[in-house]
Amino acid sequence: MLPLPKTGQSDWQASHETELARRWLSEPFSLSDLNSSVNFVKRLQSEQTQLVLRISHASRRPLEWLLAESAWLVHLQTQGIDLPQPLPSLQGHWVESAEPFYAVAFAWAEGQPSTFFDDNAWGLQEIFELGRLIGKLHLCAENWEPPAERRPDWETLHALPDCDWAPEEAELLAEYHQTLLLSQSWPRNKADYGLIHGDVSPLNLLVRPDASFTLLDFDDACYAWYAQDLAGVLFHYLLVKSAHNRRLFAQKFLPCLLAGYRQERPLDPIWESRMIPLLKLHSLWFMLSTAHVLMAQGGPLTPEARLTLRTRFGMYQGLG
Repeated sequence: MLPLPKTGQSDWQASHETELARRWLSEPFSLSDLNSSVNFVKRLQSEQTQLVLRISHASRRPLEWLLAESAWLVHLQTQGIDLPQPLPSLQGHWVESAEPFYAVAFAWAEGQPSTFFDDNAWGLQEIFELGRLIGKLHLCAENWEPPAERRPDWETLHALPDCDWAPEEAELLAEYHQTLLLSQSWPRNKADYGLIHGDVSPLNLLVRPDASFTLLDFDDACYAWYAQDLAGVLFHYLLVKSAHNRRLFAQKFLPCLLAGYRQERPLDPIWESRMIPLLKLHSLWFMLSTAHVLMAQGGPLTPEARLTLRTRFGMYQGLG
């Protein structure tokens, strides 16, 4: 398949990153690319400091969402959650703009990239500790009262665009809406529904020398069932497993993750039975959103591209 373009790629110019970088550093600096599939993320370095600059198109993340993210991160730091510190600009702003882009900055986080994608790298202790981290995060969210700005709900953040779907994708879309409708029937009480990270993936984890984690990139933070963060971790874990081994690994992975989570925060057992529908919702959204980008870039999906999407993202199949 073709590489996916970043949101706002057609509007992007190198001058945007230079202009925005100067909002945080006045001395000479250098910029280098960091990995991101949708945003323009840069490592900004001078002789005195280094930080991360995340630039997103205004059509993807409005100002209110970015301000709400910064307020949420500041709160989490006061609660002892390990994450990169958000940094105000030289003018004291959490968010700067260079039309049509917004930028936010974070302190450089020390640690090694997660080896999550290495089939043999993660043991039960690492999975348990990740569950604890997510549990701590959700415990903080239970009593969080956002300022004027608020992060979106999951359905808003992940709204699928209208387009002329082929019959194969229209079938998936119907399945997606059916699963979404099921999830919307669940009660949204304070114990089960709140602000989540939204993308606890290998690319958003750094491992420190003491084997603890630093959690990166709250760009997908949204209001959802807390169990969706756990289903999202399972989604990324199963991406590296063959279809033959997915059931076996899910049976080992999930109990360990939940044991770590429950050490920090209660989780009603009913959410274990809802984990597969949430995994299915996550998987179908990835399939359809990726299909839409590919169609916008290169026209109707080829049978090969369609098979690749279903093979890669259909990890919920056979687990229920």
